[in-house]
Formats: sequence, structure tokens, C-alpha cells
Amino acid sequence: MTGSIRLYLALLFACLCTTCKKEQAALSPTPKDSLFYPLPQGNQAYDRQIMQWYRTYGTYVLYRYSKKDYQYGFTGIYPDAIIVQTADTTALPAAVDFLQRYWFDDYPVDFLRKFLPFKILLAGTIMASSDGADTTDTPITSPFYGLDYIVVPQIDARFPKLSASRKQALRTALHITFLQSLFFSVDGFTPPKLTPPPAFFDISRYQETNLTPANKYQYGYLYLDKDNGQWTAPVKDMDFMYFLYTVVSTPGPVLEATLLSPHTDKNGLIRKKYACLLAYFKNQFHIDLQQIGNQSA
Repeated sequence: MTGSIRLYLALLFACLCTTCKKEQAALSPTPKDSLFYPLPQGNQAYDRQIMQWYRTYGTYVLYRYSKKDYQYGFTGIYPDAIIVQTADTTALPAAVDFLQRYWFDDYPVDFLRKFLPFKILLAGTIMASSDGADTTDTPITSPFYGLDYIVVPQIDARFPKLSASRKQALRTALHITFLQSLFFSVDGFTPPKLTPPPAFFDISRYQETNLTPANKYQYGYLYLDKDNGQWTAPVKDMDFMYFLYTVVSTPGPVLEATLLSPHTDKNGLIRKKYACLLAYFKNQFHIDLQQIGNQSA
């Protein structure tokens, strides 16, 4: 998918983890036969929080793992990236706080219970790879997802001192990655967890011709495809994706002054798609999608 690192990964897990008993005062390991990954991985305060997340959401947040936990899939090795170093434990208190405040707090508990990935891998240094064995000189600093996981990067010694702007950038990228993982299959075998609202695709005519970058907004598009040198309407899923990305990454007042303004949105089609997207998340999941975008400033 355009602009995304796609690792199409790991084994499809057949077992669903049952809810554990309420946490006791002492942090003691859960019996190994009840967990796919043994938890806790340590005995610090952040391990207590990670255990609580597992009990609440059924999701493993891991800072110790191996290549097999993210690199292998149905058809072989997915070589796009190699995690050279897992998370720096000195950064874990800040990282755990970040996940709660900048990710989990923006969604209802029931939604996270249903849609968080099977595991969240906290990573330090990640390098691009062309063959799955050797790294290139290109670092990867954005979150990415696979069949059953999301990787959160930059959890290294510098993380606790990240500037507010860099935290916001990572937060926005994490939200986009999470939502993308729900709507877009990573492997061509498994269906996505969610499908866009059909009403969204009734607003624009995807057979439109004579499109140009100058007139795309009046037809309700945020971007165009190109075919044999000619501008064309986007594929429907990509159209939805760009609206999703734009809302999550842009404060409402900025949208009102730009894309949603009568000067730009001459026919009101962008606003109709925008309203359809927000209503879908609000009515189906009680999520204020624009509020997530408002915090990206």
C-alpha cells in the first residue's frame, strides 16, 4: 500500500486467550499453559501494567521476542525490516505511559478488546532489509503491522526525552497504523476485520473522467490515480484510506479552513464523505474520530 511498510507475517494463531483472574497484590507469573507467551517478562511496575492490559484486552505487549515473532508468514520470509534491537528497558516506563495516554485512551475498552492485535512488539532499532537476513543503512522509525501484530518503534534510550512534537508525530502514525490494520488485509488470504461503510462510496462517481489535480476536490477526491499518463479516480479503498488518514492527522479547525471550506469543497462532496466517516465510527463504535485528529496539533 502506498506510503506504508507492509510486513506480511507470522503464524495465524488458532487459540483465543481466556480472561485471567483479577490481579493480585503481588506480581506473579500466570501459568504458562494458559498463555501463548509467558507473562510477565520482568518484575517492574511496567510489567504490572502490561499484565493488566493482557487481562483487560487479551493482547500481549512484548519487549522481549525473536525474529520468528514478526518475520515469518504463510509464503515465507517477509524481508522488509529487521528489528536489530528490541526495546530498551530504561525506556519502558515512558513507553507504557505513552501507549496508554496516546493510543488506548482514545478508544472504548470494548473496541480495544475486539480489535487490538494479538501482540504489540516494542522495538528499539529497526533497519530496512532487502532479503530478510541483512540490513540496509535505512532506519525505520514508523510503526508497522502484520497479520497479528503492530510494531512500535523508537523505544530506545532517547524515548523518555522525545519532544512533544515527535511524540505527536509518533502518536498519529500509530493511530493510522492501527486503523489501517483493521480495514486493509496484509496478506491477501485473511479478510480485514472491518469494512468501510457502503454509503461512503455512493457519494462520488468513480467512473469520472477529465479529472485533474486542480478539479479533484469538486468531485470529492483527496488524491487521484494515474493510468497511462491520465489522471483517474482513485480505487475505492484508497479513497477511503486517504480520508481516514486525513481526519486522524488533521485538527478539525484546520479541515474547516481548508478541505471543508466552500472555496475548496465547491460541491460539498468532501464534507459528505467526512460526515459519513465520522458517523460510522460514532454510531458503530462510539469513537470520536475527529477528536483523535484534534490532538495531532
